[in-house]
Amino acid sequence: MGTDYLYKLSFKTKGYGEFYTESFSTAFGSENTVEGMLNALGDYTVSGDTYLKKSSVIEVQEAGTYYFGFHHTSQGMYLLYIDDIVIEPFIPTTAPDSVTDFTAIPDPTGVLKAVLTFKAPTKAINGDELTTLSKIEILKEGNVILTENEVEKGKEYSFTVDGVQGMNHYNVIVYDEQGRGRDAETVSYTHLTLPTNREAKISVDAARKKTKTIYKR
Repeated sequence: MGTDYLYKLSFKTKGYGEFYTESFSTAFGSENTVEGMLNALGDYTVSGDTYLKKSSVIEVQEAGTYYFGFHHTSQGMYLLYIDDIVIEPFIPTTAPDSVTDFTAIPDPTGVLKAVLTFKAPTKAINGDELTTLSKIEILKEGNVILTENEVEKGKEYSFTVDGVQGMNHYNVIVYDEQGRGRDAETVSYTHLTLPTNREAKISVDAARKKTKTIYKR
């Protein structure tokens, strides 16, 4: 593996039955030993008999030979299946680095929306100065929900996007002429704000008054 690319480790995994949840982690290092797995990649849980696809992004600081490991960490280990392991070049390190100062703030009015704020990168993943940027994509749960085509290096952007009740996972990816850059990820918990007892009572009282007025003879 070299330093010209970020690499992707991908695989599929499943457990055994819906009643068993298996936990495991992935890591890599320059030595083929447990102690040599110094670079953590991801922590996962899986259950059920259907294979699910998982992946992690790998960045090495110097070219060389690297070894990858899967560590089954469940307290009550049963059966864990891992198959179709692939490691491949993913993003050139001359592509844009991730956005910075990335936050997702739930809408203060209590509707199911979030305000995403971030700064566009000025440098590539390898530290070189970028020339131009072509677009920004915002993804929710892996699906593109917004594209911005007028992009300036280092500029701060803010977008209001839809959410759902509960946890929402957002990604931002910046592109230039080489293609996609490094992801930035964040989460936001959004929820509907219900009226207080006093607000609800006022609304009910107002409705009653209106009803009386409508049917008054």
